[in-house]
Amino acid sequence: MSLSPTEVAVLGTLGGAAVAAASAILTTFINRKFEDRKHLREQIMRTSVDYWQKHHECIRSANNGKLSKIAPLDTYVIHVCALMSRVMDTELTPSNVAAIVEETHQISKAAYDQAKQPT
Repeated sequence: MSLSPTEVAVLGTLGGAAVAAASAILTTFINRKFEDRKHLREQIMRTSVDYWQKHHECIRSANNGKLSKIAPLDTYVIHVCALMSRVMDTELTPSNVAAIVEETHQISKAAYDQAKQPT
C-alpha cells in the first residue's frame, strides 16, 4: 500500500496535532494539580493563623485582658494540616470521625510537647 504525498501530509498533520493535544492536556493536568496543592497550603496557613488568633483572643478575654502563654503558631499549623490531610484522604462517616479527631489530637499533642521543650 503506497500513500500519496497528500495522504502523508494529512497523516503527519493529524499525528502532530494529536501529540500537541496530548502534551497540552498533560501540561494542564500538572498545572492544575500544583495549583490545587498551592491553594490547599494557603488555606491551611490562613486557617491556622485565624485559629491561633481566635484562641489567643479567647484566652486573653478569659484572663481579663492579661496575656498568657499560648502554643506557638506552628503547633496550630500542624494541627490544621493533620486534620485537613486526614479529611481529604478519607471518606467521612459517622463511625470514623472519632478516630480521625483522636489521631489529629495525638499529632497536635506531640507538636505541642515538642514546642514546650527548651531549645
